[in-house]
Amino acid sequence: MLNEKLRTEEKSMYAYCLNKLLPFIKDSIIQKDIDDYNFDADLSVFSKDKAINAKYDVEEGDSIIEIGHWILPLDKEDQEFFLENDWNEWRNGIPEIKHLRLCYAMHAIWESGLSIEDILEIDDVWMNMRVDFQSFIKKDDQEQLYASNIKYFEKHF
Repeated sequence: MLNEKLRTEEKSMYAYCLNKLLPFIKDSIIQKDIDDYNFDADLSVFSKDKAINAKYDVEEGDSIIEIGHWILPLDKEDQEFFLENDWNEWRNGIPEIKHLRLCYAMHAIWESGLSIEDILEIDDVWMNMRVDFQSFIKKDDQEQLYASNIKYFEKHF
């Protein structure tokens, strides 16, 4: 089921972030290679169903919807809450999913405005996480921020 695959991928992505990326980034700050950083995450949802693609005016292979600024907790306590929480807010409103324990990515898809029928036709989901490495440069006593956006982690299943 899609929800379980998304849950597994969320756990993998956050473990990678917490155990590999953050130590590297924090070391880079200590070494003065960068001054700061930001994480950003989003989801792209795809369907091979011709009717769904026509409904959203996309060709097969293009996303039917993109969900931006997906939650990305960076400390361990928030991460555990995020990953273990049941994000199903529709127990009383949508009988088809009242029994499901939703991960956050599935919650975001349900909240996106896709119909139940559209959600059932999802074939692929891309989870993207980007890291912005930031350097601060002062010129004429005015601080300016220059950031380089590096796509560091992208998975597709």
